[in-house]
Amino acid sequence: MSENRSLALRTEPPSTLDLRFRSLRLASSPSIRAALGSSLERHGQQYPVLASDQVEPGRLVLIDGHERVELLRAAGAERVQVAVVGLDAPGSLVALMTANAPQRPLSDLEEAWVVDSLQREHGLSQVQIAERLGRHKTWVCRRLQLLTRLERQVQEDVRLGLVSVTAVRELARLPRGNQAEVAQAVARHSLSSRQLAGLVRVLATVAPEQRAEVLRDPLAHLPPTTRAEDAEPAADARLSEAANRVRQQLLRIHGAANRLGELFLNRPPASFSERDATLLAELASPILSGASAQLARVRELILSREPAHAR
Repeated sequence: MSENRSLALRTEPPSTLDLRFRSLRLASSPSIRAALGSSLERHGQQYPVLASDQVEPGRLVLIDGHERVELLRAAGAERVQVAVVGLDAPGSLVALMTANAPQRPLSDLEEAWVVDSLQREHGLSQVQIAERLGRHKTWVCRRLQLLTRLERQVQEDVRLGLVSVTAVRELARLPRGNQAEVAQAVARHSLSSRQLAGLVRVLATVAPEQRAEVLRDPLAHLPPTTRAEDAEPAADARLSEAANRVRQQLLRIHGAANRLGELFLNRPPASFSERDATLLAELASPILSGASAQLARVRELILSREPAHAR
């Protein structure tokens, strides 16, 4: 597997870049992405992105600079500065790891995805991977073990921003087959990383038949100091700061709607006393009015993404 490390600077239309390695990287936080976008807007592209022309004949595969390319494309840029290097696929994956250190090192999960690709897709042994990455074999083994312990659905949820990367280590402590439902409970109840850690400890002590009850209302089963923590839902790194604020409130509405649904399943509204119904109605009336107005604006977002013929 030859590796030509000489660089050739070119300008290319962003649409010609092959983004196959994008799935190995998680999006930056909204603040970092906003700062990068602001810098590109003010100063233009100051440094070339890195790509290889030897991964696949006739393809220019992007190694580093995915978010810059995305932002430049969104801004309507017709050309992108590219430093082209002659690296095969394994060499390009090694470069993906080293190109981001130390400014933005990969998370454990991203490193695991790269290691897994080198082993599964390109046939490298753990010893060969360790040599190429300048790591010990035990490091490679730990990264592969992380993927073995972590359900694929949870990994996809992390890619989509539904589960934070900080939650991965805690979720990996749970048996496979249980992780996805716990991740859903975390999103539904907007649990912080600290609360998730507490939930994992609680689940380790309860009988299997009690799991559903704990996940139905996890905050009620956490220690008071953990339960009282008022944390915002983890941000989705793909979204702007303003969009993340909207997302946080939508997740809260979603969680509250699920909890109300569970309450009404066991206690239908018609079963409340006249006094309870009167007081709850007085509280609910202005909430319903305000929520309806704001949810109408949410519907505008949905309609704006639908084709005209589907409306």
